[in-house]
Amino acid sequence: SSSGAVQSSANNSAAPSTGLFSQPYAAIELRRISQMFADDRNSDAAEGYTIVNLRAGVEQRASNWRLSEFIRLDNAGNTRYAGSVIVNETNGRFFEPGARRNWTLGVSAALGF
Repeated sequence: SSSGAVQSSANNSAAPSTGLFSQPYAAIELRRISQMFADDRNSDAAEGYTIVNLRAGVEQRASNWRLSEFIRLDNAGNTRYAGSVIVNETNGRFFEPGARRNWTLGVSAALGF
């Protein structure tokens, strides 16, 4: 005979004991910068440019843990451009080169409590 009470050590088959959640993502970033003049007379200027960056990753969650991995490719087209302009630089060296194609790979883990 059963009293109908559930023992505290009983396995509840209607609820999972563990779970895993995974969320992938991907993105394309487009950055457009217009022409930049280098002095007050507008006698010299850096040309405008467009840069494309790509990124992708995935995040997993299980119990109290969160794990994230990502990869990023900046300046995917390896565009040459003036990354900065030194306005009114007296020696006429107004332009500094922008970063060439480069990539970053990363992993992070976090434990919540």
